[in-house]
Amino acid sequence: MLDQNARQMPFLAEIYRPAAESLVGRGSEKLQADVAQAVKQAGREIVKSGQVSAEAMARIQQPAFESREVFHEIGNMFWRTCIAEGVTPKEFNDQEMVPRPETLNGFMLLMKLAFKTEAAQDLKAVIQYKFSGEIQGNCYFAIADGIIQAEEGISADPDLSIESPFDVWMDIMTQKADGQKMFMQQKYTVTGDLNLLMKMGAVFGSGEK
Repeated sequence: MLDQNARQMPFLAEIYRPAAESLVGRGSEKLQADVAQAVKQAGREIVKSGQVSAEAMARIQQPAFESREVFHEIGNMFWRTCIAEGVTPKEFNDQEMVPRPETLNGFMLLMKLAFKTEAAQDLKAVIQYKFSGEIQGNCYFAIADGIIQAEEGISADPDLSIESPFDVWMDIMTQKADGQKMFMQQKYTVTGDLNLLMKMGAVFGSGEK
């Protein structure tokens, strides 16, 4: 309980962190570090001036996802995976698991979130996916200057084209199957730059080989 003196102290600041659980997952290290630095900055500002600047508060509250719909999609994907695998959120994070997409849109979204800007600074490429099986569809990712763009459909001139049953590639993506073994067993086919295929684990950090 607060003592009488504490209750009489002036109110200085109130900090909220939307989607705080997103700060502990894979791929959130950069955001986590920036938010933590902003919180430290806010503490220093309170000591010096008795208030938190708008700049520090904006960094603390910066969104983890581009929209509420994206947050909902990723959250649903995460919980569906936990339920299907029979693991708790802590076990999911401890085991460095990857949410399993169930739709083409979910796959595109997860790939964008897994994209490692630092690892792709010098990369310029278009990666095409052609999925078959129960989930069918085509999409591609255009990478340049450390930025990724995802589009449905067929690219006119991809550097790498991957044709795979959707479930096979999701097994690879979620580390349930070894990408190299699946390739040797002809579970999926690749045309184009095989060196680019080998770089994907570093560029996306999603367990792809």
